[in-house]
Amino acid sequence: MFRYSSSRNQRSKGFKVKHALQICVLLAISIWLLYQVKHSHDKKKEFEQSTAKFAENGDGRNGIIKHGRKDLNP
Repeated sequence: MFRYSSSRNQRSKGFKVKHALQICVLLAISIWLLYQVKHSHDKKKEFEQSTAKFAENGDGRNGIIKHGRKDLNP
């Protein structure tokens, strides 16, 4: 009269170590991406400030930037 469920259909209802590891990896990747975005933004600001200083000074060349030895002479 009593039925026993087969062992195939039983699932663990607890928190698995695999899920905890996946959450930790996801959290670590999210933090790393946020750090990369912030670092990139700070570098962009620093670059814009340095180019603004260079254009402000002029350096006797009216703000012309030479890009290496293959750059054309004005």
